[in-house]
Amino acid sequence: QRIMRSVALLRLQRHFFMLFVLFVVSFVVSAGNVWVKFIDIEGLSLLKLMVQSFDMSVEETREFFYIFITFFPVWSIAIFAVHILLVGYMTYLFFVLRKITAKGRVAF
Repeated sequence: QRIMRSVALLRLQRHFFMLFVLFVVSFVVSAGNVWVKFIDIEGLSLLKLMVQSFDMSVEETREFFYIFITFFPVWSIAIFAVHILLVGYMTYLFFVLRKITAKGRVAF
């Protein structure tokens, strides 16, 4: 019984470590998303381009839309996926914790 409990605790520690890693990844992805929204590859501010959109040349407009189309969906999908993973993992951990408290052991 005691061995089972220590094994369960070790597994839970591993799961919480994984959860922490996912949170870090989520934070990095979100920070990357914010960075991409305001700073493009050449250091020009996308915000500035948006404000000046009425007197942009054809080349600038093309560049702006290229950046917008290539970066935004990728980051948005990445954030969405990571957050779905986090929610799923937290739900799983919740049920595992309930099993431990109910029976005093874990049936993984």
